[in-house]
Amino acid sequence: MKFIIIFILISLNLFSIPYFSRKYEISCSKCHTIPPDLKKEGEKFILNGYKFKEEDIKKRDFPASIQGKAYYVLRDNFSQYNRPEHEFQFPYDIKLFSGDSISDTFSYYLSISYKKEKNIYCGYSSYNSDINDFYIQVNSPFKLPFNLRFGRLKISDQIFKSSLRLGEEEYFIYNYYGESAVGSNNIGYDEGIQFHFFLPFNLNFIAGIYNGNGSIPAGARSDSPYYPYFDADSRKNYTLRPYIDFGNFRAGLFYFNSKRKWYLSYTPEYPTSKVREVVDYFGPDFSYQSNKIKFRFQYLKRKDNLKVKPENSKEYSWTRGSFYELIWFPQDKISFGILYNTYEDKTYFYKINNFSVNFNYLLRENMRFIIEIIKFWYKRYDSWEENYKEASAGISIAI
Repeated sequence: MKFIIIFILISLNLFSIPYFSRKYEISCSKCHTIPPDLKKEGEKFILNGYKFKEEDIKKRDFPASIQGKAYYVLRDNFSQYNRPEHEFQFPYDIKLFSGDSISDTFSYYLSISYKKEKNIYCGYSSYNSDINDFYIQVNSPFKLPFNLRFGRLKISDQIFKSSLRLGEEEYFIYNYYGESAVGSNNIGYDEGIQFHFFLPFNLNFIAGIYNGNGSIPAGARSDSPYYPYFDADSRKNYTLRPYIDFGNFRAGLFYFNSKRKWYLSYTPEYPTSKVREVVDYFGPDFSYQSNKIKFRFQYLKRKDNLKVKPENSKEYSWTRGSFYELIWFPQDKISFGILYNTYEDKTYFYKINNFSVNFNYLLRENMRFIIEIIKFWYKRYDSWEENYKEASAGISIAI
């Protein structure tokens, strides 16, 4: 059996936004281990509205950076999908980032991408261009112990930020919700508002309210006649996340609830069948961070509930998933990472497992060399199984 190798990976990758290094005249290592991975100082910098202290808002520069990626790919076991086993992929991913403090209270962050989306079954799908993040952050309004963000943001980023991974592999449970899912909502990008409360004894509490329309404009939904509104109905999605920091450890819980109502006739004035859709996520997370070791764990269970009236028909689905990530920094410029994803659909009876290993070497402050090896398994309980393997090597440069 062939073993796929991505011989060449050239990636102009935005680890941090290099603008901040220029603006504050500091090394990227103040906030990062090997970029884009963050230290605790980097997390505090983001929570403080992209500044270290109040007088920093007086310093100005052009707050933008660009990311681009190019691949040459060879694959194993992909001929069954009628996909090429080797190809050039450029541009694979182009992103524009901008973020800065506006005043001592307000800051913003913007991320725009033009990306070839990866499909976990059969490689890569068509290009997708979109505004990923665009939000305003208000820091300690009226000197109260909380921050708020409003705009477009990724809901799962309040747990672990997938954009800061050192490897290319995704956290499946954040981005994939299975064949049996009868609900249309997930914990990806959405428009809304988040409140982050800082409580005594290192307790934190994050609460959010979102449109519930995700990345799809309301006018683009087949069940919505409304345009150009951002939401397809008046019902909203909600998240709750308490977590506590104790030394190098962090432990938290995450809850997501989504409700949506629509009509099978697509005309609310003359409905024939009313559909009520409910989606819930719930699960714990745990992380450990020191100068040499980082460990992240997430478990989430998803339940979909769909009811149709007046037929009184019902549909349910249960899915669950988890990931375990371990990163070791034996030296300042070297890291080894392991990521294991598992996903299980309890309704359609199949499992997805993914294991990846990556190596990073920091050639210069804004340049790193990376190697990544991936193995993917897809198995149904009727013993039908498929898998593929992948390996990559390349360079990432921040500009």
